[in-house]
Amino acid sequence: MESGTKGRRSDATRNRARILEIAEECFAEHGLEVPLDTIAKQAGVGAGTLYRHFPNRETLIAALVADRIGDLQQIHHDLVAAKLTAGTRLERWLEAIRTWMTSYDGLPDPLREAWEKDATMLGAHCRPVVDMTDQLLRDAQQHGDARPDLSGRDLYLANLGAAWAASAPLADSKSGASIVDILGSGWRATTP
Repeated sequence: MESGTKGRRSDATRNRARILEIAEECFAEHGLEVPLDTIAKQAGVGAGTLYRHFPNRETLIAALVADRIGDLQQIHHDLVAAKLTAGTRLERWLEAIRTWMTSYDGLPDPLREAWEKDATMLGAHCRPVVDMTDQLLRDAQQHGDARPDLSGRDLYLANLGAAWAASAPLADSKSGASIVDILGSGWRATTP
């Protein structure tokens, strides 16, 4: 009986990994609006199997974002150890979180919604990003590279707004770079 249980668990683990792999591909290629049933079909599992692992789109997105948080943590670790100015470290970090926020077409909306609801799975994965931003910002503030009146949350939300705006229907091919330039000049300390 125990070997049957282990077999079911390994099947479940394999199915979950396959669903995440296909969801990653589908979301990267087509955005977050891909029907979950399409993901299940391409993963070679039934819709029930997908929904057993991921009861809704938010839980699936949260699982994918959680995987990418590890990448961000490594980038943060590397930046903290890098022999760069505090301002350069913060600038590179902000570039990394903008890249993370635009991993999939439509991701800024769920990231924004995660802040509006209490204790969502996706929100729980976003909070460490704010904490890492705070750490690099404080260092930049102590070195006079960043304005003293800002918080990591401010910079996270500004980057989230920029990620959303760069993909808005009103945006053109230059909008993303313009917004990033405005953001960059907005957090930097001014010299007297």
